[in-house]
Amino acid sequence: MNRRMFIGKARAKAARRAAQWLLGADALGMPARSVHSLAEASTGSPFRQHILGLETVFPPQLVNYAFPDEFPASFRRSKAFDESHLYRLRDVIVSPYSGLAWLPEGMVLQESVGSLMRIMGWGNNVWELALRPAALSTPHPALVVPQGPYFHWVTETLPWLILGLRRHDAISLIHAPGLYRYVTGYMALLKGTHRGAITHHEATTALRCPDVIMPQVEEWSGFVRPEFIALLRQFAAALELPPGDPQPGPRRIYVSRSLAPVRPLANEAELEAAMPLRGFHVVRAETLTVKEQMRLFADAEEIVAPHGAGLTNMIWSHRLRRVTEIFQTEQVNDCYARLAVSLGVAYRYVMCQRDPQDRSRVGVDEVLKAAGVE
Repeated sequence: MNRRMFIGKARAKAARRAAQWLLGADALGMPARSVHSLAEASTGSPFRQHILGLETVFPPQLVNYAFPDEFPASFRRSKAFDESHLYRLRDVIVSPYSGLAWLPEGMVLQESVGSLMRIMGWGNNVWELALRPAALSTPHPALVVPQGPYFHWVTETLPWLILGLRRHDAISLIHAPGLYRYVTGYMALLKGTHRGAITHHEATTALRCPDVIMPQVEEWSGFVRPEFIALLRQFAAALELPPGDPQPGPRRIYVSRSLAPVRPLANEAELEAAMPLRGFHVVRAETLTVKEQMRLFADAEEIVAPHGAGLTNMIWSHRLRRVTEIFQTEQVNDCYARLAVSLGVAYRYVMCQRDPQDRSRVGVDEVLKAAGVE
């Protein structure tokens, strides 16, 4: 063993021991103390004693996204979705922040938040294992409502809440304080459609629960199951928003980012001035309630928007024909593109250019051409 390798390993061991002394035995030890698939491990100890129920909700499937051949490889053309489960668990510890779950024996359930990569990497959930659990006393099965960015929360968390409430007349919802306004808005809509009892448990630490409903979160965030799209559209239809509103919404919508703190368009004012001349209604989605957003987008036939959370609302439209997305940087995030083609609508995109001040600037004529409204 060379000297640098020896020093490196010694430093790593010392750092791990220090972290465990400060944070507990689970600190930095997750790869050796986690399970990837609870279904696969369900017949073994210690998992068997914690499983009250295991329902296969969706079968595995391969989904293809019909992008034009000229689109670059950054627009991913397919996604293999694994079989998806809904677990009912006994005596499990959960975090109110992300839904991260682990057994009292110390084994972390990766599926509670998606994968080990999400826990150890961009999800940044490791710190939650240092929370000292408190006992939760409730006669109903508990389900965690984690926070999350708008697109991911609506397309990845809300469908599981809908399924959980469909399967249980009485349920206890666990969440951290300071929920985002859209989370409380959608939860209020869910409560209005649920005939059973819903109780809330706001917590700042982990909770040891006697009875937990744990969805199997997708390993790769940003890919929306077709069944989730159907669930969300059924949810909207049950609210009688589309087409129940006697005042139809605008047919053409431009979703502004003028109030967003990140990814601004340097010349968005110019674009906003041009869009109403082509019949587009300029929308600042963050100023609206979730119910107002659902109603507004219900009748949309065409949507133009810079890449951002407001594009999530295309899922509520029952007349949508075309989506035009503006990318503010050279990096393409294809999550909304995949959602659009999953809805069966025409999708086009426009790339911004960097101006001398290194700001994103889009060609207005290019946007109008892509949207078919020159």
